[in-house]
Amino acid sequence: LKTVKWPKGENVRGRAILAVSTYLGAYDFADGTKANRENLKKREYHHIFPDALLSEANIESYLSLNCALITNTTNRKIGRKDPLVYLKERYDWTTQSIVDQRLQSHLIPVDELANGGYEGLNQTDKNEKIKKDFDVFLTSRARLMRLAIEELVQGKTIHYGDLFEKLKSE
Repeated sequence: LKTVKWPKGENVRGRAILAVSTYLGAYDFADGTKANRENLKKREYHHIFPDALLSEANIESYLSLNCALITNTTNRKIGRKDPLVYLKERYDWTTQSIVDQRLQSHLIPVDELANGGYEGLNQTDKNEKIKKDFDVFLTSRARLMRLAIEELVQGKTIHYGDLFEKLKSE
């Protein structure tokens, strides 16, 4: 799962990961709208860890687990911001609980996303920290995705809260 490429185009596995990540609502990070058939064309592929940040550290950013479908407006507001910076801005605007729920509806592990603190580091240390943070994020999201997939192929109903609880108990 950690090596599956970006879901845009003819990447069946990437699209499958994106389908699972939107199955639980994929609420927009900012406005809270639920992804559905009517508004899907207004959604954009968003790099959860920004492409620019990862590219500066020579890390592949076009991975399916690094993708979320959010509104074009939200995508423009986030831009190149580090995940921690963006999360803090969201927490100032609404409650941490609401932001966390919206991210979790995409099966995004918030604790692993809320790293950051890259400012003030020399380039070598910054690159190492970004690489470590991104790998921890990808590993956790892959585990969440695997849990969801296992439940879905057994015909079970899933809820992100249950999946995050199972992840904690692994």
